[in-house]
Amino acid sequence: MWKREVNYTVAEEEEGEEEDDLLLMAEINEKTNKNEVWYIDSGCSNHMCKDEKMFNTIDRSFSHPVKLGNYDKLEVKGRGNVRLSIDGAAYTICEVYYVPKLKSNLLSVGQLQEKGLTVHFKHGACSIYHQSKGEIIKATMKKNRMFAIHIDSRNDKCITAQPKQRNWRASKAFELIHSDICGPITPASKSGKNYFLTFIDDFSLKGWVFLLTNKSEALDCFKKFKRLVEKESGQVIKNLRTDRGAKNMPKFLWSEAIVWSVYVLNRCPTISVKGKTPQEAWNGRKPVVDYLKVWGCLAHDHVPKVNRGKLDKRSTICVFLGISEGTKGYRLYNTETRKIVTTKDVVFEEQKAWDWKEEGEPDVELQ
Repeated sequence: MWKREVNYTVAEEEEGEEEDDLLLMAEINEKTNKNEVWYIDSGCSNHMCKDEKMFNTIDRSFSHPVKLGNYDKLEVKGRGNVRLSIDGAAYTICEVYYVPKLKSNLLSVGQLQEKGLTVHFKHGACSIYHQSKGEIIKATMKKNRMFAIHIDSRNDKCITAQPKQRNWRASKAFELIHSDICGPITPASKSGKNYFLTFIDDFSLKGWVFLLTNKSEALDCFKKFKRLVEKESGQVIKNLRTDRGAKNMPKFLWSEAIVWSVYVLNRCPTISVKGKTPQEAWNGRKPVVDYLKVWGCLAHDHVPKVNRGKLDKRSTICVFLGISEGTKGYRLYNTETRKIVTTKDVVFEEQKAWDWKEEGEPDVELQ
């Protein structure tokens, strides 16, 4: 059985005028734990909460009247901030009224908009958008035509650092793509890149990484990625959600380390994809890994006879950086010329590493 309660706060009175009441309606299901539900309402003048335990800060000196539909008054016993955990993410709601006798917790659309958020009602759903983070909260309309947000009612500091585990996972490739951008990174790579942008398929956990000069390139990079993978796979990306180097390696090689990390992770077993690597889950072929080497190890690049004399060295000491997908060769950092080269005729010493102590920040050239 449904019990209806009507709450609304008293508007500021103008001198010589009758007070105007701002109506706020909320239907409450008696079987629901009311502390775990917040209602979004466009007629509510202020956020209101009935449980003091949910406040992480509160000013008890603040008071303000609240009227019910039958014109009975309730007293605001304080004002403060409430921290909510919604779908694994933590949010701090500011300037919330503490009303102990309130029947339900309320989020004011007007107050959300004052904070720079956009609230959008369409097709039986209410979405709250952040200016830079995009959609942060979404609530579907219930049978009572109210928009309710269900929260994690625990009020502890851990919710900001330990979001609850997400049980849902994509059931097929491209159903959900996770993306993240990192930077600016100093120093820039020798090709002038300061950022890297990653895309990870939630189903297969296959990842892609792109190096960017500026953060503003992210959107164009996503469009390029979308065209590339959709053409290759014949599938369409359904959803995009926007929420790992070596010891003592010089900073100027950060971009090489990032690319190699994603390359290896795509070919490593993972708990999330049982019995397969992300690469195999993605294209159906078990990857060959016998050519993988320890990143940053010593590599001896063979010098052909035509390029050396009788007394010249037969190889050059290099540092292994990764695989060149285009030419199917190894990417090496030549310690003598300070150039990054691609070659196939290499002997590796995976137990040894180059001593970078006396190596400054060289002007690396790509060859």
